[in-house]
Amino acid sequence: LLWSGLTGPMTGWLAAAGSGKDNCLQMVSIVSLMYFVVTLLVLSCPDHFTRHAKRVLNFCWICVGLAVITACACAIDYSGFGEDMENFTNMTKILSAFWGLTVFIPILIIELVQCCCPENQ
Repeated sequence: LLWSGLTGPMTGWLAAAGSGKDNCLQMVSIVSLMYFVVTLLVLSCPDHFTRHAKRVLNFCWICVGLAVITACACAIDYSGFGEDMENFTNMTKILSAFWGLTVFIPILIIELVQCCCPENQ
């Protein structure tokens, strides 16, 4: 729920910032929109989904999240932000750390535990 609340406004901000001629920001806004949609899919995943389907959604969530972080890093390297460069760089660092702590590490631990300790069916 937290991530859907954060990625919605972030996607709108990036879309507005990337609406100019900067292709890097347009790429970041498109990937952020994809992450927002996948986040909503993960949150709305019904309980009757199979375990495999939920694992696929989690894998997609991690892959698209890594794509967002990579796109932000590429935008930092290839764009000229002027005064906003420091703000965008700080936002990317905070986003990366927060995403790693709240999404990547917990899902990785859950997947490792499920892989090592399968349920008896």
